Amino acid sequence: MADKNVLTFSNTETEEKTTVSAMDNFLSSNSKILLAIVITVVLAVVLAILGISINDSATLKQISAIDKISYALTQKSAALSDDELDARRTEALSALQPYLSKKGIIGVRSNWLVADIYYQHGAFEDAKKAYLTLALASPKSYTAPIGYYCAAECCENLGDNENALAYYEKAESYDDFMMKTHTIFNIGRVKETAKDYEGAKSAYSKLTENYPNDEWTKIAKSRLLDFEVKGLVQ
Repeated sequence: MADKNVLTFSNTETEEKTTVSAMDNFLSSNSKILLAIVITVVLAVVLAILGISINDSATLKQISAIDKISYALTQKSAALSDDELDARRTEALSALQPYLSKKGIIGVRSNWLVADIYYQHGAFEDAKKAYLTLALASPKSYTAPIGYYCAAECCENLGDNENALAYYEKAESYDDFMMKTHTIFNIGRVKETAKDYEGAKSAYSKLTENYPNDEWTKIAKSRLLDFEVKGLVQ
């Protein structure tokens, strides 16, 4: 990263920092909404890939059963009262129990639905457990790092940044993870929250060095600049 004199920032540099900071604030305040959108899209692609190889009638029957549970949970749910929604959630959680210990796509889909129910209801500890079970149901598939990533999100909601960092790092270790740059940024963000500025610098620098054109790198650059201005790192 090039040296910058704090007293001689150009207008362009200042404007870029302001723009990136605004983006950072938006992403922080809307992280759960953005996460839900991104994860839903990623999971749809992953499950479509996994579905190509499904030819076992018993597996197809179980997938159909899980789909029916999902449909019963969400059908015309916008018009339901809180009590009615709670009743549907309870019924869905009960109906999904026989599938949660399964491996492969059955374990992935059932635990994903359970995790989503818990997450949306704010039961982050239960959601975390389901996401981790999801990751272990198919540990070599694309769904595994998604499970670890979401488990990390749950840990952050629980104020457990130590395990959040561990699960983000686990997700980042998958070479083909579709959200790798976001995960690296989150590693830096969690370390920054813990005042481990050198660790945060290392994560942010990984983005600038390896993914120079990524959107998360723009925010990482703003954080590195802030560290430099405040003298937080060498």
